[in-house]
Amino acid sequence: MKDRLLSMNAAKAQWSAFKLLDGLQRIPKHEQVAAASLMFLLICKRFKQNPRDLLILAEQFHADALREGQGDHVRAIQNYLKNEI
Repeated sequence: MKDRLLSMNAAKAQWSAFKLLDGLQRIPKHEQVAAASLMFLLICKRFKQNPRDLLILAEQFHADALREGQGDHVRAIQNYLKNEI
C-alpha cells in the first residue's frame, strides 16, 4: 500500500478527492467534517498507516497539483470548502 501511495501522482490524488467530495456534499456541513475525519482515521487504521505520514503526503500532493498547473480539482475543492462549509 505504501509503495502505491508514494508512486501516485498529484493529478490522480486530486481527482479522487474530488470524487469523495461529490458524495459528501449531500449531507449537512458538520456531518461532512465528521465523516471525512472518521473515514480518514479508519482508512489509516485499516492499512496500518500513520495518519501524520499520510497528511504529509497529502501536503505534497497539494503542492504538486498547484505547481504542475494541474490544480483544477484542488481549487474546486478549496472553493467548495470556502463557500459551502
